[in-house]
Amino acid sequence: AVQVSDARSQIVRESCSLINRLLPVLGDKLAIGTKYLLPALLKLTYVSIKVISESAVHTLKAMTAALNPSCLLPCFLTAMGDIHPQARSYSSSCVEMILSKSSGKESEREVDMIAEILGKSLSDTSVDTRAHGKAAMELFMKKWPARADKLLESCSESICKLFKNTAGSRAEVKSSLANKRTDFRALRMEHIKKFKEGSSNQALAVDIVVDAASNKENSL
Repeated sequence: AVQVSDARSQIVRESCSLINRLLPVLGDKLAIGTKYLLPALLKLTYVSIKVISESAVHTLKAMTAALNPSCLLPCFLTAMGDIHPQARSYSSSCVEMILSKSSGKESEREVDMIAEILGKSLSDTSVDTRAHGKAAMELFMKKWPARADKLLESCSESICKLFKNTAGSRAEVKSSLANKRTDFRALRMEHIKKFKEGSSNQALAVDIVVDAASNKENSL
């Protein structure tokens, strides 16, 4: 952690590179050092020297992918109170990574921390943090729907609208289009029957069905 926090970019780069090489070998044995390493790396995400910030971000992602969430989440939760938007954004991004590889068997404490981070991310002033929060929330809803509903109850109305009835709306659109096609086919068959019987000499009107999913008009 001391070398990672060094002011010299070459030292920081080599330190981050060493951590990346040790992760596959040591795995969760490095977990004990996360409470020192993660805060130091998150502070580097808003350093203006590109080689330092990029090295820190790469190592953050590598640690998130390799280590158990229980040792990572407390640091990410603390970072959500950082005044620098970069630290909050990358914390939210790492939580999104954790959820993407989650088995849904995390402890109650871990789920509570994830929910708290998501609540802060969704209401953050940073656009990037909110975007990562939204993506992470969609994953969270699939794994813990009841817990997600409880979280949304405490959020503002504008945030709730981002997640309200999206699946239901898509299902309603598909059902409506299917009904339109079925009705048109029935009308067409009735017209053909009457035409054969000689009781109709009018052209059948063409129904235009607008597919809401693709915004294309298909003439049936």
